[in-house]
Amino acid sequence: FESVDHYLNLWNIRISAALNLLIRMFTYYILVNHWCACMWFIIHRYTERDLEFTWATTDCPSAGDNEKGCMAQWDEASQQHDICSKANGYEINDCYIRSFFLVITTISTVGYGDIYPVTEIETMWECTVVLIGACIFAGIIGSFTAFLSHNDTSGPNAFKLKMQRLQEYMKYRKLPNELQTAILLHHKYRWRKSQILDEKAVMTILPRPLQFDLSFEVVSDVIRAVPILSECTKIMQKRIAHAFTIQTCSPQSIIYEAGDIGWDIYFIGSGLIKISLPKDLSVLDAAGRASSARAKRKADAIGSLYRIGNHFGESCLTSLSGVRQETGEARTLAELYLLNKHDMDSICSYMTVEDRGKFRDGLLARNGNVRHTFDDDEDEEVTQEQLEQDAEVTSPGGRTRKPRTRRS
Repeated sequence: FESVDHYLNLWNIRISAALNLLIRMFTYYILVNHWCACMWFIIHRYTERDLEFTWATTDCPSAGDNEKGCMAQWDEASQQHDICSKANGYEINDCYIRSFFLVITTISTVGYGDIYPVTEIETMWECTVVLIGACIFAGIIGSFTAFLSHNDTSGPNAFKLKMQRLQEYMKYRKLPNELQTAILLHHKYRWRKSQILDEKAVMTILPRPLQFDLSFEVVSDVIRAVPILSECTKIMQKRIAHAFTIQTCSPQSIIYEAGDIGWDIYFIGSGLIKISLPKDLSVLDAAGRASSARAKRKADAIGSLYRIGNHFGESCLTSLSGVRQETGEARTLAELYLLNKHDMDSICSYMTVEDRGKFRDGLLARNGNVRHTFDDDEDEEVTQEQLEQDAEVTSPGGRTRKPRTRRS
């Protein structure tokens, strides 16, 4: 069974421990039935060859009480029975099937009575088979209990129960239908991807190096798809993967709008994202208004539709207020990987000054394989007073901001 588990892991086939135990118990049940059936045949063939009446000589499935229809037939001349009566049309396979049937009816306590022990040794073996069957059925019942308990605590039933409680909470709080749909979609999508209720709980029981390794293996496809991240060293990729948080967006849903506060960079794992610039620059901060020309050049170079390998929201790296400079909308079901500015600064602290500058420049000037900003691009000048005013509104650790003005 350990070899089977090894190959299942290689083929990426997941079987829960409870289901594995249940399969093992059924396999043991079949093997025990086989061994007991062979023992019945051994008793008949080797220890009772010179006895006229055995379980086989009295078992006449095709002819009732007619002796010629029995599984074995007594020979008066040799004072022995033929092991399996070919004269009556039986083969060894037929005798094995009947002995297997005897074991099944005994272990399951059905006992039809058409086949039964005759001699003392057969009666003793019958009692032994009954005791073996009691132990086997106790194991099977325990396996079923573990399997059902697993489904109730960490399997599909547990997930359904979690969703029911979540829906009850959202109805009690009278959340908008769109928000309820987005929350349920996120949980259902994550369940289909991971088949676990709490991925973070799995991480917490591991030492930090293994947390990095596990995080990287989970999101390695996303990191390889983003050229800027794929160029980092392996250890930096693991740190970035460990810092990622995942967000699932439903089609036609708004991720954020221009003027919102946010400190996350979004990397696209799947789906299409539409990025649009605001027509009303008053919703931006001073730095955003000054770099509006740069944002326009970026949109002309990349387009408005972002896909796997692209990222957005990187303007928070140079912003003191965290005001978003564009609107992000999911056009299809999308999976986004978020890297917070504070986490990125912590990761960059392990880099050399040169690598740190190259990485930040890549996030700000490149998107996918396209470079949209160059060193000779100039933005409008922003006064120190304007920057300080924006910084006073909010900070990466802050939670407040003055209401922005929206025009209809």
